[in-house]
Amino acid sequence: MSRNGLMLIGILIVFALFNSLISIGARQTPILVALVSLVFGLVNIIVSIGAIRLFVSDETEELPREYFSDDIGWPLLNYIVGAIVFLIAVFIGTLLFVIPGIFLLVALTFWSVYVAAENESFITGFQKSWELTSGHRFNLFGLGIIVVILWGSLEAFLGLSLDSLVVSWVL
Repeated sequence: MSRNGLMLIGILIVFALFNSLISIGARQTPILVALVSLVFGLVNIIVSIGAIRLFVSDETEELPREYFSDDIGWPLLNYIVGAIVFLIAVFIGTLLFVIPGIFLLVALTFWSVYVAAENESFITGFQKSWELTSGHRFNLFGLGIIVVILWGSLEAFLGLSLDSLVVSWVL
């Protein structure tokens, strides 16, 4: 409930609305929408890196600009490549009867914190996340199943609500 938390929630809501508008516009001008989506995606990653840096700091009342801009190149590159590798690993694990996918999801989920907050490579982030979760993976697995179910339910509910809200607002 700190000022920073509320500001980041506001930013995420604006991003969700903007993303809904982009998906509606995709039918009219797909090339322009693709370019805008690419820029929007990069900004979204930068905000995610800044948010992680903010959450591991003691700052609660200001959003320091340097968290979103200083030394952003290396973490940005590792975040993009790491996200792709992470998604592929979880996807392949999910194809192998779902359980391995959720297991990899919870065992490697903290990789992005190491990339954003400690400027580590995504590979080192995966290794440190694997070490961090060692001995707790079954508990995290159970938590992961609960989170996946809750997140899917929330996304389905909010996704439908947001799309209808944006469509009615645009029309």
